[in-house]
Amino acid sequence: GAYRIMFHGDLCAGGQHPALAQAAYEAYAEMAGVVADGQRTGCFRTDRSADELATALWSAQHGYTLLLLDGQIAEGALSEGTPGLDAAPPADRALLTEMMLAGLRAKPPAPPSA
Repeated sequence: GAYRIMFHGDLCAGGQHPALAQAAYEAYAEMAGVVADGQRTGCFRTDRSADELATALWSAQHGYTLLLLDGQIAEGALSEGTPGLDAAPPADRALLTEMMLAGLRAKPPAPPSA
């Protein structure tokens, strides 16, 4: 559907559909801006650039979305079968979000040495 049209290179060549390419870029830029704001306020780690962190988040979100759309993971009750073999392993977007945010959080400063 719309996700594949917007982000799949085979379906949406940026040169042929500049408005879609611009919209995809703006979505990424919004995420990078939120990360940069979090770094400025001390909420997010600063050992990596906002773009590096945003790209890691972007990649995790897109990977999750593609796996979900392709039926390789499933939200909700586990289907019959062996997860990863003949049944989609269970997925939880709240857990993914929690893990992504944990990776962004600034670590508290180390206590001064005595």
